[in-house]
Amino acid sequence: MRCRGFTLTELLVVLAVVIIVAFLASPPLFTWMTRQRVEQVAIQFFSDLKYARRTAEVQGAVGIKPQNTNPTEVNTPLRRIYVALNVDNNEYRIYRWQDENMNGVPEADEFSPDFNNPGDDGVLREGELAGVEFSRPGDIDKTPCTNGDSSSQSPIVNVSSCPTVDGVFNEGEYCIRFNSQGFYEGLDNAKIFLYRKASRLGQEMYEAYGIALNLTGAMQMCRWDCHEWNDTGQCLDGEWIRIR
Repeated sequence: MRCRGFTLTELLVVLAVVIIVAFLASPPLFTWMTRQRVEQVAIQFFSDLKYARRTAEVQGAVGIKPQNTNPTEVNTPLRRIYVALNVDNNEYRIYRWQDENMNGVPEADEFSPDFNNPGDDGVLREGELAGVEFSRPGDIDKTPCTNGDSSSQSPIVNVSSCPTVDGVFNEGEYCIRFNSQGFYEGLDNAKIFLYRKASRLGQEMYEAYGIALNLTGAMQMCRWDCHEWNDTGQCLDGEWIRIR
């Protein structure tokens, strides 16, 4: 008597059923998959912030216009990297600025990377958060990544508004500025919150990430780890866990 094996179609059907059952029966797996999607976006943004800081350090403090025959006339310590955060569109752009006329005021034509390509618009890198927002859940009352008490509910803390430069920055954008030592030139240590709504088997919840940036330019990235959710998607107990 000849034994009949399974066809490829039958094996694929059984495999699909097993995966679906495992997926539905395993809330941690669903949570992990959602977290991975959000975390990938957050890590990209974090990496671009570090790129901005490295670029500020590499370009140095002294600028030279390539079309000028006497470089000593345009030497200036005012080179900076700006990272513009758009909270309305959840996008960001990285600019190079050099104070060509040495008046300390950012002007539109000074945002081109003049010592490399005078015709460029100055944007070194740009990105979007792709389903993630510059936003902060109201039930998170601890600062990333220290878990200290937080009095502010703003998604972007200790980051100044961008300077008024037509054609470069938009109204309402926040700007992170790095100098040639890689220091963050802000009001105080900055906090940036990233957020996305999620659900698990019909229960509302969210994924949140925080970036802590101190005045020396050092950065940390943390994930909000909620230990207990209620039925309305509010975190009753949680803490920041450093991941970068």
